[in-house]
Amino acid sequence: MSKYDEEYYVFERPIDDAIPSLIPDENTRDRQYTIKKVEGLAPLNFTNRMKKNNLTNNLDEKISEILFDAGNFLITDNIYKKINLKNLPLDYTSAIYVDNNEKWHEEYWYVRVTQRIDCWCRDRSRYLKKMIEATGAFHVFRYVLDEKVLDKIEEKDRLIFKMDKSAMGNIIVHKSFMEEYLLTENTKENFTLISQYRG
Repeated sequence: MSKYDEEYYVFERPIDDAIPSLIPDENTRDRQYTIKKVEGLAPLNFTNRMKKNNLTNNLDEKISEILFDAGNFLITDNIYKKINLKNLPLDYTSAIYVDNNEKWHEEYWYVRVTQRIDCWCRDRSRYLKKMIEATGAFHVFRYVLDEKVLDKIEEKDRLIFKMDKSAMGNIIVHKSFMEEYLLTENTKENFTLISQYRG
């Protein structure tokens, strides 16, 4: 175990059918919002991939301050107003979530994490040793963070990032950032301590 394994969390959508799994509408998808900063004023629009399943099973959505789309996430205005003041490796675009009942939630911002850090230890992490040739990444099942890499980066410059050279591309957040800006009663299931994460 690394000293950093108790400081960092994997930040992701929990496995729960009641929690929306976002999909973009056609116009949003055409804007390539996941790979570049979106230009223009029109918001990104999302619906719930689980809508049909939820309605069939009379399952109420759990709509919280944070929702997840593929490798990035949405936050409400209240969170945005706080973290937008910090110099973080994040791009923001206004967003709308249309829920299962066709209600529009216009208080969201899409957040794209732009920084990647390769800081998982190859000697102590558990992963498939065969590299994915197209990306140079590996399937990692259990992270042990590399102290030599993170020691060289100031904490303020590694509060939130995507794990590089991992096929999952997990979003990683520092405990201090999570507690100050992201953690609420409704979002606590979004965080798994690195030392407890099993991919």
